[in-house]
Amino acid sequence: MPTATAQLPFVILDRLRPGGDPGAAAERLVALARAGRLGPSPAPTPYRAAQAAFEARERRLQAEDALAAPLLDAVRGALPAPAPAVVEQHTVPARGRSGAAVAVRFIVENARQSTVVVRFRPGEATTEAGEALWAPVGFAPARPSLAPGERCTVAMEADLRGVLPEGGRLELPVDVLFDGVLAQKLWVRVQVEPAP
Repeated sequence: MPTATAQLPFVILDRLRPGGDPGAAAERLVALARAGRLGPSPAPTPYRAAQAAFEARERRLQAEDALAAPLLDAVRGALPAPAPAVVEQHTVPARGRSGAAVAVRFIVENARQSTVVVRFRPGEATTEAGEALWAPVGFAPARPSLAPGERCTVAMEADLRGVLPEGGRLELPVDVLFDGVLAQKLWVRVQVEPAP
């Protein structure tokens, strides 16, 4: 025999049924349940509590993002675009003989507002055919210190022993560094005469 508790939903449906329509009674029961009038709501589970906390945090972050976006756009629009880094490039012609040393001179000038220490970084030499060669290179002075507006003459010497014995053109790249930062690029183009 069914208990009174088991019959409760049917009793409520019977009382709410307007004019014998069970569908309308069910809708009314659902509406009452949603309104919380069918009894106390159950205590939230840990999962539901965490879900509610994360949803509240998400709403707060969305609101902060909506406030911050126009401010960031305004700041970005007010900042000047960074100037592109400009590296001066110079070609230095030279003539040498295979099996000997070739010497060239060039001028380095400090156009900056502070004193700089200049350093030279030679690269791998290449022939007209694109063949990579290594020629020992030295500089004098090797590490000059230049005040603002000061200039100095630098002598570069490349040892061509064993390099292009039949002659040809050799290109020696040299990076000129101001306080460790690339400031100039030199391309020393040597016309190498064959050894006698």
